[in-house]
Amino acid sequence: MLSQVNRPATQVYPTAELERIWRWNLNRAALQNRMGEMLFVPKIMFFEGNTQARSAVVWPDACPIFMPKTDIVIVLRDELSNSTDREITVVDWPEIKSVVQTFPVDDETDHYCLDYDMTPVFVDRFIRTLPIVPHNPDSGLANDSVLNAEMVNEITSAG
Repeated sequence: MLSQVNRPATQVYPTAELERIWRWNLNRAALQNRMGEMLFVPKIMFFEGNTQARSAVVWPDACPIFMPKTDIVIVLRDELSNSTDREITVVDWPEIKSVVQTFPVDDETDHYCLDYDMTPVFVDRFIRTLPIVPHNPDSGLANDSVLNAEMVNEITSAG
């Protein structure tokens, strides 16, 4: 199908990153069980992108979290909202990395461990001051619909 002239639209992602995300999601429940209620272990999801899929996690109200690297972070603000309504915004990884990289990287999972009893002031301020960036939840992709970028490139360039 991919070698056809009128091939269906595809969303791709680098193979090594697909494997990393697959392993994270596969081990996520066990890690959450081990952490209990102390740290949130989010599922990594995919959303449509322009040239390739975009990976994402949800971070609700700056809760303590094992933060895997993703293309975007969907921030939910309920308690940290600037209004009485829930606010949802999208943050690109380079912007949120400035906050999460101040926390240690967990040796076992190789992801940031934002572990705290009370949200640090700089994290609270960062979350509260984020502008609202709309997110289209209908652009979500089933993880198994995202194809290996290298494989798709090889097939389409051979055709």
